Formats: sequence, structure tokens, C-alpha cells
Amino acid sequence: MKPKEQTIKKPEYAGLFYPSEAAEYRRQLELDLGEIGTLGPDYGPLELRALVVPSAGFSYSAKTALKAFELLRHRGFKRVVVLGSSHFFSFAGVAMTEADSYETILGPLTIDRESNLSLQADLGFQYFENAFAKEYSIELQLPYLKFFLEDFKLVPLILGNKLDMEATAQTLTTLLDNETLLVLSTNLSHYHSVKKARDVDRHTIQLLLDRDDRALLREGEASALLGLSVLNRMAIANNWQPIFLDYSDSSEGGDDDESVVGYGSLVYFQQ
Repeated sequence: MKPKEQTIKKPEYAGLFYPSEAAEYRRQLELDLGEIGTLGPDYGPLELRALVVPSAGFSYSAKTALKAFELLRHRGFKRVVVLGSSHFFSFAGVAMTEADSYETILGPLTIDRESNLSLQADLGFQYFENAFAKEYSIELQLPYLKFFLEDFKLVPLILGNKLDMEATAQTLTTLLDNETLLVLSTNLSHYHSVKKARDVDRHTIQLLLDRDDRALLREGEASALLGLSVLNRMAIANNWQPIFLDYSDSSEGGDDDESVVGYGSLVYFQQ
């Protein structure tokens, strides 16, 4: 019998949202790491469970993202679940891919097919390749993860616009162990003035820190608001403590300050 041909998901946004050459990506990443410094609290002894990071281009949000990703240094995660939100398709539930790996500018990442099979037992999870075709919310996180972790298996999931948050949180919790990290890719508010965006985003971040899920869904703004609700429910159920790391917006990258996008990074530790 002829062996099954490996399916590789190619990068769509290298050279557009982030550098296309590995050396240039590493150079810019190291420069940004040098600029943000390491003057924050020492979180090393704490058990890291999840990150919230922007789903935006490198030039806009890398420093905010790196505040979270740098915490992965010297941590031995063997599996990373990356949650993105669909920007191009409307569907219910959570989309999975049947691809075997993602190609990144820093090398390949193997998709954890066994985790996909276990998730498929839940009716809310389905294989839906179209959701991954042009989706950037997953792809933008992969070079960061490859840089800091190198050897791990990937579980890429795209959240639909109709979602049972509680059931999704419970199902994802079945994947959790000390070697698994959850990464949620999301921007915050969209297309407000700088002042309003910062006020709105400050409120959304505070609701996350308070783990106030009802108010979050009613008052928060984010491209993956349902994903934030899923993460919030997981934090409550598993006693994770959220900590705010950094905030920025697209006006800082030179965009119109009357129509900005907000970016935030948070980390969740086991209490």
C-alpha cells in the first residue's frame, strides 16, 4: 500500500505581516527583545498555563507579543494549543485541520494528530480546511513559538462565530497537562479613536483580570471575544490567575489615530 503523502500547511503571510527570511526575523526579534528589556517581575517559579497575544503584524505588535512569549524561555512545553478566530468564514464550533504540519520561516512544526482525534469526539469540533486557508491568527504566532520552544507539537484551532463557550472550555481542559500551553491569538478593539480605543481596551483587560465572564461578553471588545470567554472559563474552572503584561495600539506604528486597533498581552499562571 502506498504511504499517505504528508500534507504541509504553507505560510501565507511571510513577507507581508512579518519578515520572510529567518535571519531577518531573528534579527528583528532580538532587537525588540533588547528594547523591551527584562526588568519585569520574575515569573520563573510559577506554573505557566496560557498566553493572550496579538494577532497583528510584526511591525505593529511584536513588542507587546514578546512580553508574553519571552516567558517561554527555559520552559519545556511539548504541546501548544493555539486558538485563533476566523476572519473570513462564518461557522459554528471549532475548526481543525487535517494537515500534518505547518511550515514556518524557522522550520516545520508537527501537528498533533492524536489530540485532534480526541477533540473530534466532541460534536463542537470539526475538520474544516477552508477556515485555515487564509487565516492569519494562527500563522502569526508560529514563528514566535518556534523561536522560543523549538521542539513541540502543535494543535491549531480556529473558533467559529457561533460557539458553546462552556462546552469548548471543558473539552479543551481535557488536553491540559504540565507540558501543554494554551495560546489565544486576538486583537482588542477595532477602529476607534486612540482615546476611546484605550478606554475600551483598558475595560476589556480589567474584565479579564477580574475573570468576569458575563460582563466580558456584554462589554468587552476583541476579534476573538468568544475565545477570551473560553479562556476565562478555563481560568475560573482550573484556578488560573491572569496577569496583565503590555498594551499598545496601531497608532504607535504610524497608523491613523482616529481608527486604531488595540493589542494586549496577558499571561495565566496556576494558583
